[in-house]
Amino acid sequence: MTKKILSVVTTVAVLGTMACAGAVSSSAYSGEISFEVPETWGNANKTFYAHIWNGLPGGKGLYEWQTANEKMTWKKGDATATYQVPDGDWNLIIVSGNTGIQTYDTVMNANCIGDTCYVMSDQFENPVDSKKVAYGLGWRNNSDCGPHKVVSSLGNIIGNAFLPGENDQILYDNFVKKYDENNVADPENEIYNWNDDGKVETGKDWTTIKKEVAEKLGVSVDEPSSSDPSSSDPSSTDDSSSKNDSSSKNDSSSKTNTTKTDTTAKTETTGSSTSTTTGDSTPVVALFATLAGALGVAFLARKKSVK
Repeated sequence: MTKKILSVVTTVAVLGTMACAGAVSSSAYSGEISFEVPETWGNANKTFYAHIWNGLPGGKGLYEWQTANEKMTWKKGDATATYQVPDGDWNLIIVSGNTGIQTYDTVMNANCIGDTCYVMSDQFENPVDSKKVAYGLGWRNNSDCGPHKVVSSLGNIIGNAFLPGENDQILYDNFVKKYDENNVADPENEIYNWNDDGKVETGKDWTTIKKEVAEKLGVSVDEPSSSDPSSSDPSSTDDSSSKNDSSSKNDSSSKTNTTKTDTTAKTETTGSSTSTTTGDSTPVVALFATLAGALGVAFLARKKSVK
């Protein structure tokens, strides 16, 4: 009898463990998003594209820049374009047109499924090439998503939305790691020496710009620990999409200088229904609770059997 009880308990524990692990690790989502096409963009372009990727360390891109798979559903004269986001843990998007015009890197998440994004009137400096700019992209019903917050190559704070796990201290640490005056410039790995470009453009030495950036962000000026995984630079991912997004060396926005055209973006709020396929973010503690419960039942069953 004891063996049968233990067998059942073991099975329950294993299934519970698998369920908890699956719930913790699952973060993928999919579904349709919409894009409000500004009149000027609609008149100038024949096609719109949605470039989507994961900008965290180790993250991957979805498709190559402006390939058929990125093409949005739209026909000339339509006020909106739509795109079916494939299943994945994506967190950044750029919307672009066939003429080369594009938006700045924009944070997205599962809540953006069913939502509508729109071109903002504000323009943002390209984080790597300060001579380039791009229009911001906002979400009608998700104010926590929007232009990705970073520190630019000139020490300017751009955007307002974080990727998962990011905060102001991490942004500062990443800036220091990427632009330290002692760095040996290595554009392929997005490592630069402040004195080669930033100092020339701003007239500020490394000590001064570090202090200014820290003050703007309200963070500590302590050097980041090389063993701290949280200080990894999200823009240093080695996937194909990072070569095209606006925060990378060979990105498309570096190739195209977006002009300050009137976007005539709509300002009214549009309702949308959200339907996602996200996994439940059950905490890891549930795993231990399942195991503890299973062991408790097994102990009581064994004790009863001995009597």
